[in-house]
Amino acid sequence: MTLKQTLDNMLREAERTRQPARRRLAKGLVVALRVQGRVIDVQLSRADVYPSINEWKTVIQQWPGQAFVVSSPKAIIGNHEYYLKGQVRTMETLM
Repeated sequence: MTLKQTLDNMLREAERTRQPARRRLAKGLVVALRVQGRVIDVQLSRADVYPSINEWKTVIQQWPGQAFVVSSPKAIIGNHEYYLKGQVRTMETLM
């Protein structure tokens, strides 16, 4: 399954359940999405090191449909996890 397909499935799950959808990807990267009305929280995390900005960019570039970053990712540490958290809006939610 491609990253784009994985993100599409996660978005559908988060919309359907109204709960965050999480997936562990290659090299220990975890992606979490939470749909909040017209905005989607995007969180990348790892247990040992911060996710890279290139990983953030890859997730946004592989977004199903067109995504617009409305809140640039912020580096946060908590509970022995390293996070990049930001927000996006998709074309579908702008219409």
